[in-house]
Amino acid sequence: MAKTDKPNQSMGEFLKMFNKTFGDDAVHVASKVKTYKGQVIDFPSVALGDASHYWGIPLGAVTQFHGPEGSGKTFMAMLEVKQAQEQYPDSVAVWFDAEFSFQPKWAAKIGIDLERLLLIEGNNAAEIFTRLCGRTNDKGKYIDMGILQHIEEGNLNCKLIVLDSIANLIYPIEENREFGQHEMAAGARFLQRGMKQALPLLAGTGTAFLCINQAREKIGEKFPTLTYPGGRPYRH
Repeated sequence: MAKTDKPNQSMGEFLKMFNKTFGDDAVHVASKVKTYKGQVIDFPSVALGDASHYWGIPLGAVTQFHGPEGSGKTFMAMLEVKQAQEQYPDSVAVWFDAEFSFQPKWAAKIGIDLERLLLIEGNNAAEIFTRLCGRTNDKGKYIDMGILQHIEEGNLNCKLIVLDSIANLIYPIEENREFGQHEMAAGARFLQRGMKQALPLLAGTGTAFLCINQAREKIGEKFPTLTYPGGRPYRH
């Protein structure tokens, strides 16, 4: 038998050595990996659930509500917070208020338990994703845990995180620019990196990440098409 054809009994030793070298979570046996496939936070509307074919917001994934200004995206997200609190009575929800528009009185009137909703104000994209995903050193080790690490460690029970909204984020490259100066695709490039960090953490914790975005018509086209701040990758 060739050296590479050792029986499966050696797999335990391989896992131990490999994870010692590359970190405790470098490799898993597939049967022991946590999955949240099929679990959702239900939509408050049966018709919406039927139309989407998902019947809710998938746990462990990113979902985006997009549409024209004033079409009810924030209201739908607030109803999802209410639903998450009812469906998971021991959990809290997190709301990143980049619009500076969250209204506690309105939220309470539609049934949201404000004592189980954590509100974070600010539209600095780098700060938002640092608070979400934490901060690492040059060796990839966490020096500051973000919300998702606290969920993973059991310090916080959270099933839903809302970002309202992508359209109002300020990206690092834009911070020191004057009015009228624009950086093409700054949002798309930043969000691509940010989401790459967030996705494995969301999958590991089973937390749903709901982003709100605006659909805008491109000006000057004969047949207007829609454009989305931050690009189109998460237009779900």
